Amino acid sequence: MTSDNKLGLYIHIPFCDSICNYCNFNRGLFDSDLKVRYLKALNKEICNSSEGVEIDTLYFGGGTPSLLTPEEVSQLVISCKNSFSVDPVAEITLEANPDSVTSSRLRGWLD
Repeated sequence: MTSDNKLGLYIHIPFCDSICNYCNFNRGLFDSDLKVRYLKALNKEICNSSEGVEIDTLYFGGGTPSLLTPEEVSQLVISCKNSFSVDPVAEITLEANPDSVTSSRLRGWLD
């Protein structure tokens, strides 16, 4: 693929602390046990995806992706890098609810 054919990859994190009445996305209230099962299945799905597809954008949306720990986000990024050809300067974005953000979580996600 040429650089013009790079794709953006959207990763949906369907968990929220509360359900907003205006939201039309697939989402549900945060459940830590369900989150663990979802992330395991999501990592498996990523690992079974097409190898070699070039990615220049990785976007975590939802729901509230900032409910994930930095370690959980890191594992998803690693899975993507192992399964796709992720541009070294790819834009990686994570939607965040201000209520779920702390300085240490921001540093962790950045790392």
